[in-house]
Amino acid sequence: MMNSKKGISILAVLLFMLIATIAGTATYKWLSSEGKTSASRMFQSEARMAALAGIESARSWFATHGNEAGAIVRQVQNAKKKNTVVRLDNQLVPIKKDKQNYSVYAVDVDVSQQPY
Repeated sequence: MMNSKKGISILAVLLFMLIATIAGTATYKWLSSEGKTSASRMFQSEARMAALAGIESARSWFATHGNEAGAIVRQVQNAKKKNTVVRLDNQLVPIKKDKQNYSVYAVDVDVSQQPY
């Protein structure tokens, strides 16, 4: 009678360990996938915020450099006739910071209202 109880106990412990191992593995996989998803969302948000900051700094440059902005508007209008774009990296050097690697292109200008 004592031997049959020992066999059932061992079986119950092994079954419990199997369930605990499966639950632990599933939890680990779920947490690691959540971490990767969270990191991906963070990088996407950082890229969006950096792009918005770049647009705002370019807008402020245009607002404070009227002569250069007028010349760029003329270049963009001429380039639009030729189906090309104008690269503004040389003009916007003062707003570039260290460790930033990007290019700025002007593709169109709305001249229907003042200021442009």
